[in-house]
Amino acid sequence: MFLVSALKFLLYASLFAPLIVSVNSLFPFVFPKAIFFEALIQMAGLVFVALLVVDKNFFPRKNILFYGLLGWSLTMILSTIFSVDPSLAFWSKAERMDGLFWYLHLFLFFVMASVVFERDWLRFLSINSVAGLITGLYALASKFLPGDINFGDQIRLAGTFGNPAFLGTYFLALFFLNGILFLSYSGFKVAEKKDYQGNSRFLFLGAAIFSLILVILSGTRGAWIGVASGLVLFAGLVLIFRRGKYFRLGLSVLLVLIIIFASLRFLPQVWEKISPFFASRIYGLWEIPTPRLIVWGIGWNAFLEKPILGWGLENFIYAFNQHFIPDIHTYEMSIFDRPHNKIIDLLNSGGILGLSSYLSLFAVLGWQGLKFLWSKTREGNKENGESEFLIRSLYISLLGAYFVQNLVLFEMPTSGIMFFLILCLGYWLLYPEQDQAINDQSSLVFNKTLPPWAFYVVSMLLVSSFIFGVALPKAASSNTALSAFAMSPSAIPSEALKQAAGYYERARGLNTFLNREVDISIYRRLEDYGAVDSMVIQTKEFQEFVGKILVNMEEDLESHPRDYDMVVGAAAAASRSGTDVSSSGVLGSKTYAFLKQAVLLAPKREDAYQHLFLLALKNNLKDQAKNHADTLVRLNSNIASFWFYQAEYEARWGSVDQMNQFLQEAEKRGFNLEQRLGEWELLISSLILSARHQEAIIQLKGLIMTPNLPPDVYIRNSIFLIREYAILNQPEQARQATRMLLSDLPENYQKQVVQYLKEESLWIE
Repeated sequence: MFLVSALKFLLYASLFAPLIVSVNSLFPFVFPKAIFFEALIQMAGLVFVALLVVDKNFFPRKNILFYGLLGWSLTMILSTIFSVDPSLAFWSKAERMDGLFWYLHLFLFFVMASVVFERDWLRFLSINSVAGLITGLYALASKFLPGDINFGDQIRLAGTFGNPAFLGTYFLALFFLNGILFLSYSGFKVAEKKDYQGNSRFLFLGAAIFSLILVILSGTRGAWIGVASGLVLFAGLVLIFRRGKYFRLGLSVLLVLIIIFASLRFLPQVWEKISPFFASRIYGLWEIPTPRLIVWGIGWNAFLEKPILGWGLENFIYAFNQHFIPDIHTYEMSIFDRPHNKIIDLLNSGGILGLSSYLSLFAVLGWQGLKFLWSKTREGNKENGESEFLIRSLYISLLGAYFVQNLVLFEMPTSGIMFFLILCLGYWLLYPEQDQAINDQSSLVFNKTLPPWAFYVVSMLLVSSFIFGVALPKAASSNTALSAFAMSPSAIPSEALKQAAGYYERARGLNTFLNREVDISIYRRLEDYGAVDSMVIQTKEFQEFVGKILVNMEEDLESHPRDYDMVVGAAAAASRSGTDVSSSGVLGSKTYAFLKQAVLLAPKREDAYQHLFLLALKNNLKDQAKNHADTLVRLNSNIASFWFYQAEYEARWGSVDQMNQFLQEAEKRGFNLEQRLGEWELLISSLILSARHQEAIIQLKGLIMTPNLPPDVYIRNSIFLIREYAILNQPEQARQATRMLLSDLPENYQKQVVQYLKEESLWIE
């Protein structure tokens, strides 16, 4: 009984994973939740195996749902073995935490919960509702009390999920689960033969309404459609199987939905007046975003290439790169590592076998549920029959709602836990013959207890799993966050970089499955840190830090040679390292080699071509620069930056008139030089290098007149302007520019600028 109590406690605790957030972590809304759940399941697994050693009755019981879930697990194992990147398929990454390692924990969760709560599932679901209530209140506090709880932008309610879409999924499921609890506590007899009556049922009715409100506040259109679909299905089941008794209930549900739909269709002004934000979300329901349609097409083409077992879990990014359609960036600059459609996601991760095994779970549960409804219809109104009928009808509706909303989404840790909880509920609800089979040993999956040595073997496996799958990654994640935090703009750069490098080396020294994310995230943070003050880039500490990251990136690529983003990141790091020098020039450099490798991996993605253009520009390679600029426009002529590259080429080697025409093309597509100061300075540099001094002066005067210009940018470009006047022998204009610069500067800056101008022979008395 102690072991059973310990196991129940750990499973109860796992339901509170949605509340877990840690800012000292990679992806603080995802990674901490997953490792919290995994750690608890691993501890619960030890207790569970101990129970199996002493009592075989804790083995799950035979039924088609258990075998269906086992079949889906086997297809995931096979797809992982034969995946493009087995390591990524097994471990996943901190951003998603949705690999085979995670699903094995979910499968163990199902096995343990379905057995240990077989006679006490109402309490288990009730604790889940308590977790949901706390999560929901916390989410509301993050929206309406941002001074006390700040999780960022909460226009669409996201709370501890970080992403409102996954909050919507979570509370969609809770809406139906709380409805089931309301009906259950209204009269359904559980296995213990106790009647749950009284006011407690109204608490769950209130919790269901609360969950629905949170779904609405999430602004998640897929969840809205899912709830509506589930309610339509519930009304349909009631009208088909209990038309005589529940005609008013079924009709009322349909009428409410019809009235809401009609008001949306014919009274848009009213909804827009009530809430412009929600109206915009609602009326966006009628159109699927174009990027989603394009990425679905990419997913379908990728499935046709690997139709049997797919590309492997978490390997869609490789399919995305290989079958990339450039037009997607006309509408959205995002990179999709998931197709945002569960069906296409499954086709890519597990092929036709993976999709079939997943759909079989819904087919088994749906068919079993419909059989039950039909049998209850034939039996008529017996004791508790009506309550059981409504509960199972609502469960089938939950399955439908969850399936529909997943057609525009994918699963994450929180939704994965909820899905397996739904499977557990199906195990309890739709196989009532288990009550009679409790003492039937032949109904068990295994009819003997585990031998004692099995406990030690499984213990070693779970302990290893905890060390390498939870403890070390948790430490690596924390050190990565500390490294990023150390690079504070308020800190002394040399000290900040030393401290950040120390934390980074600790994270990387743990050698976990997070290595790639540690490297790329810290490099990007380092780039941002250097962008704040360009002088930082020249420091020894910065160069050494970049060099360390580059060495580790090269190690990452040995294990994951098809990682396009890592290859491009390594190219950027190589160009920053200051050591990328080759006797054969740019064609032999590491930077160029990485970028050519990226082009081979994803010939239609633009990132590598942009870096190649800038590399050719830096090394004064005219023909290569033109070739890469033309390639970018050919891939997607709707991207403003690509027309700016054409203007940049003309500024260096072409005509000023053509440059201005290309700048106009870029502006038509939303390119604003005042918001792209780095690119503007690059354009001016090209004009100066090509001795187009008068045009450079025009651009410099425009730049330094830009409102809210950072001081270093203002000073730097004012000095360039003075130099250009000096080159053109225009002393009066140079004097005026000098006076204007000095008049805008504090006294301590004035002295430094005057000294620099004198050293450069630019000072005019």
